[in-house]
Amino acid sequence: MSLNSKGSLIIGKKGKLIGNVKHMKEVVIEGGCIVGNIQVDKVTIRSKGSVHGDITAKTIKVEPGCNIIGTLNINPHAPDSMNLKGEVVKVAAVASEKKENKVAVKKETKETTDDTEDKDEEVDEE
Repeated sequence: MSLNSKGSLIIGKKGKLIGNVKHMKEVVIEGGCIVGNIQVDKVTIRSKGSVHGDITAKTIKVEPGCNIIGTLNINPHAPDSMNLKGEVVKVAAVASEKKENKVAVKKETKETTDDTEDKDEEVDEE
């Protein structure tokens, strides 16, 4: 589930949003919680607010007592990322790279599993 809007969002002290938040101008968490990824221009997390997901934003303000469980991508070009050289990496390129890495891991895991199965068969035959 995703919330896509060009407006702003305020999560109150007892509020909870489960889902991703994208393309908004600003998200303010006043003590409540967002469970999902946030991809907006500006994020403010006030006392006892929490996010369980990745945050991508141009600016962020976090008050003491807040919890963030996830990764932060805070840069002036957000939602795009920046590499270690300071160059902008487009979101589509990052998604494509992550997909390629997952495929490589799956292939490697399958090969390892196949090798293990062969060894088990050899052991059983003895």
